[in-house]
Amino acid sequence: MPVTVSFATADGSATVAGNDYEQSAGTLTFDGTDAETRTIRVPVIGDTTPEATETLTVTCGTWQPPQSPVAGFSLKAVL
Repeated sequence: MPVTVSFATADGSATVAGNDYEQSAGTLTFDGTDAETRTIRVPVIGDTTPEATETLTVTCGTWQPPQSPVAGFSLKAVL
């Protein structure tokens, strides 16, 4: 049974207004089989200003259908 979950980025020390990244939001759909992966793309805007490491948050919504048998969920960031 397919399941979906919504996601959206939110500012941390990296901000959209500060031209650090482009906001991203959408819905991920999974077939319901083991070990599936999906990619969330968050365009990072490079600049030449020396800065400390910056962060942003990716928030996930409620799985649909809500009774989905989601055994585990992890989020991996690759920059």
